[in-house]
Amino acid sequence: MVDFFSELGRRLMALSDGQNADYQAVVAAAVEANPWFTQRSVRMAARNLATDMLSERALEEWFVRYPELPATQSTDILIVMAGNIPFVGVHDLVCVLAAGHRAVVKPSSKDSVLMRWVVAQLIDIEPLTRVSFDGDPAAVVAMGGDDAIAALGAQYAGLPALLRGHRSSLAVLDGTENRSQLEGLADDILSFSGLGCRNVSLIFVPRGYDFSLLQSIVTQRVNALNVKYHNNYRRARALMDMTSAEYIDCGACLLIEKKSFSTNVSVCHYAFYDSKDEVRLWISQHADEIQCVAGLDVDFGKTQHPTLLDYPDGIDTVKFLLSIR
Repeated sequence: MVDFFSELGRRLMALSDGQNADYQAVVAAAVEANPWFTQRSVRMAARNLATDMLSERALEEWFVRYPELPATQSTDILIVMAGNIPFVGVHDLVCVLAAGHRAVVKPSSKDSVLMRWVVAQLIDIEPLTRVSFDGDPAAVVAMGGDDAIAALGAQYAGLPALLRGHRSSLAVLDGTENRSQLEGLADDILSFSGLGCRNVSLIFVPRGYDFSLLQSIVTQRVNALNVKYHNNYRRARALMDMTSAEYIDCGACLLIEKKSFSTNVSVCHYAFYDSKDEVRLWISQHADEIQCVAGLDVDFGKTQHPTLLDYPDGIDTVKFLLSIR
């Protein structure tokens, strides 16, 4: 299985390089189908998957943790995929196939081009790969918005289900961060137009924190963002101006003082703290809303580089799949 998945990784890396004409067409089609995607973001997602999840070393280290793979009893697993960022369904697909189950893939319309390409690559690598786009599932693995997850829970009531709803990510700064770390934080905020559950949308900073360097760094990323994101940013800024609300304008996003996760992709909230204990308490009280914390459990600039062990919502997908009877 390591060779099988690592070959997919090599093909994703080739897609990210942009040299192959057929792969260029796939990227262009994905961007045309979803205007929130850019060629840069699709290639970035492909590269991250290839290096962080589907390298031989990453796969070997992952498989050794699960000596019980594959499952003794194989069944059909429906994978309902989100489409907020490119290739977001690949992790679940890898888990289902590694567990020896048959994957019944239901891609989001927003990411259908890329996920259908991935399935085609897997079948090209191994024609007997047990994956299709239809079937009668015995269990469900899904990730998406809270309303969609609630509907899936009702639709597949009675089946074993791993349903993951919306979560958000935050960053904790102590004021000693260097330029490189803040550049990483800017990426954590802005990558994939801020649409991922691992994008930072709330920052905790020590009282009196000077935002000027972070403001400058974020502003420098304006040209890398797509039109839809820019339109969101302009609307948010106009609304703040109409209400005379205070904000820090970073040119590519607004920083607004509020101790909650922002629901606007062009806005990042921030909150001051007097002691780290305050932050730890807040995090513990909101644990079921959090995907990851930059500056504590993830290095700055690494929130969009999850490994195979970074399971959504912290729930081990492989253990769930092995438990199905």
